Amino acid sequence: MAYVGQLETYAKGVEVIDKLVGIKVSMSQLYRVANRYGMLLEEQLKEECLLETPVEAAQVDETEVVYAEMDGGMVLTDDGWLEAKVGRVFREKDCQLSTSENRNGSIQHSQYSAYIGHYQDFTQRLNLSLSAYSQLDERLVFITDGALWIKNWMSDHYPNATQILDFFHVKEHLADFIKLAKTGLEEHKKWLDEQSLLLKQGKTGKIISNIRSCRMLSPTARKEQQKLLNYLSDNEYRMRYNEYLECGLFIGSGAIEAAHRTVVQCRMKRSGQRWSPKGAQHMLNLRVTYMSKQWHKIINLIRSANAQAA
Repeated sequence: MAYVGQLETYAKGVEVIDKLVGIKVSMSQLYRVANRYGMLLEEQLKEECLLETPVEAAQVDETEVVYAEMDGGMVLTDDGWLEAKVGRVFREKDCQLSTSENRNGSIQHSQYSAYIGHYQDFTQRLNLSLSAYSQLDERLVFITDGALWIKNWMSDHYPNATQILDFFHVKEHLADFIKLAKTGLEEHKKWLDEQSLLLKQGKTGKIISNIRSCRMLSPTARKEQQKLLNYLSDNEYRMRYNEYLECGLFIGSGAIEAAHRTVVQCRMKRSGQRWSPKGAQHMLNLRVTYMSKQWHKIINLIRSANAQAA
């Protein structure tokens, strides 16, 4: 019931259970069971974070890279739209690149973290996944956007790790800016293509110079221009894309965007759904456990409950 409850809507879940095992349950029963084990996982996670439960260092190849990505997405709750922060950690050996230009690659195994609330509570959970790789230094690679809390947290806790500013976030900022600076779609595309090439060549200074040379007619446009210049200057040390590409590193955060779809959206953002904040977190706990291939944690909780009852 816990497994089906995190995989399907409760209405669909009772049908699946009936068809597969011939047992009739109600939606409220299915909800109570799923919510119960999501709550027990929450208690377990809080205890692990409080005790800073150590994880045995993972055995990785001498040249292998481990990636970590994080981002936020919104979930509708009784308290309005709340941000669900999601983290994803995966090893280079688990990445399979596609041989077709029209298809994305795949990641065979990842460790996920998710939390609705303050970022400090979220990073405690993410640290549980990262502790096995803390010895990798620069071979632990973070690909993130420009959020200040993420940048400060990485610098404080993993100062020797490689930090990469998501290439496509930078392109989005450039695309938004040029719409204010130039008229005409052809001009937009040409300018953006030129800056994208400079980005991949690691010529951030040239891009900053090109942005400064753009004439902005309104105070609002000039304000956005300065905002972008500050963004690029502050993150220039994380934009050495030519070096990253030469080392065979990823430079985009597509993995975490996919994680939002598979971990959160496909179960928690369906038509008409709204969650209590606690209920949403309990479901996230189940989803993270399932997606991380750690369902044995649920089995252990069930066995523990059965043993206590006996």
